[in-house]
Amino acid sequence: MSEFPTYDALHDLPVWATDIKNAYLTAPCSEPYHSTVCGPEFGSELVGQKAYKYIVRALYGLPRSGADYREHLRSCMEETLGFESCRGDDDVWRRKAVSSDGTPFWEYCLIYTDALLVVSEFPEKLMNEIDVYFPLKPGSVGPPKLYLCGKISQAQLPNGVVCYAVSSSQYIQEAVSNLKDYLKKRNMSLIRNPQAPMSTGYRPECNQSPELDPGEAAH
Repeated sequence: MSEFPTYDALHDLPVWATDIKNAYLTAPCSEPYHSTVCGPEFGSELVGQKAYKYIVRALYGLPRSGADYREHLRSCMEETLGFESCRGDDDVWRRKAVSSDGTPFWEYCLIYTDALLVVSEFPEKLMNEIDVYFPLKPGSVGPPKLYLCGKISQAQLPNGVVCYAVSSSQYIQEAVSNLKDYLKKRNMSLIRNPQAPMSTGYRPECNQSPELDPGEAAH
């Protein structure tokens, strides 16, 4: 568990998290014309022929979908919502705001593709603004429990400051559990209480074990 004082702790601001629903589909496609070779699902008379389709949204998997979504996100954050990207990290956005007692402060929005983390005195209001342009997943809006596979919890520092802490314990536990299930199907298991990740005499350049099949390589 790593604990760190953050902007929200220093200024006593709430932190909320959410996920964008179908993130790429919120962005227009910059290359709307795409070709495909017809398969049997198009009918026997069209098999092998080239067909053209008109796409208006940045479908996941298209060559420019990632760039289109990024440009759409930047346009909405800057021109519509009034945020500016921080010089130290393009994925950290901020804008000036005024607290309920009239004190000026910065609202922050951390965006990693479809995962959002906001720091503001008015997190619900900010989420509602974002939801107009990037529909949020129902039930995902609120104080964070997980963010980018990290377990989020509040912790109190020795000086009494309450801040958020991030732990990788849940991610590691699930990864180990998945590995155990994978090995069990192959009548294998992890070594109990190993002293090192590999044997001391291991020579990777001399490894002659068989290559993984496509299914194994995917894991």
